[in-house]
Amino acid sequence: MNRRPNQNQPGARRARAISRIQLWLGTYGGAALVVIGLTHAGNSRRWLADLYAADKSDAIETAAELAHVMRVAEGLEGRPYLYGGADEDGFDCSGFTYYVYGRAGYRIPRTVQEQFHGLVSIRDPRPGDLVFFAVDSDVVTHVGIYAGQGHFIHAPSSGGHVRIESMQTPYWQQRLRGSRTVIVPDLAESDFGDE
Repeated sequence: MNRRPNQNQPGARRARAISRIQLWLGTYGGAALVVIGLTHAGNSRRWLADLYAADKSDAIETAAELAHVMRVAEGLEGRPYLYGGADEDGFDCSGFTYYVYGRAGYRIPRTVQEQFHGLVSIRDPRPGDLVFFAVDSDVVTHVGIYAGQGHFIHAPSSGGHVRIESMQTPYWQQRLRGSRTVIVPDLAESDFGDE
């Protein structure tokens, strides 16, 4: 009789970890996992079955976490720009992202450069991920939170307020330098050594 492994058994932990990796790596990840599965010590057919029977709740959990980040960010629309600000009295751009993620339960670096160089680079941002711009030079100097459909929410320069803007305007398109994510698959439970 085929039974699904208990969530605390090594096989279940492996399946959850593989699901997270596959979600993160997308198409290329799937191919890589098949190669790993075929070379994995043990029964590769069972390993691949575990992979494709993996619980999809991690994708739902990730989407919920990103939606929470967006709710926090949108709740701050209209707050004033304040150089060095990182609370509801006012924000600079990285103070805004730092505060939003802090309220959502994540600790991220405080400055634009630390966020850009310290977080996980991604090609296609999801609503809730960070987007970075080089405003005055080739160096990244501005950050916002991707809001979906080509828009982002940010704390613009002096005299401005937290607002949503289109990234499709020539001004922002020319200055976009990449995106980063804070919410990545949790591999802490993975254990590929037992079995």
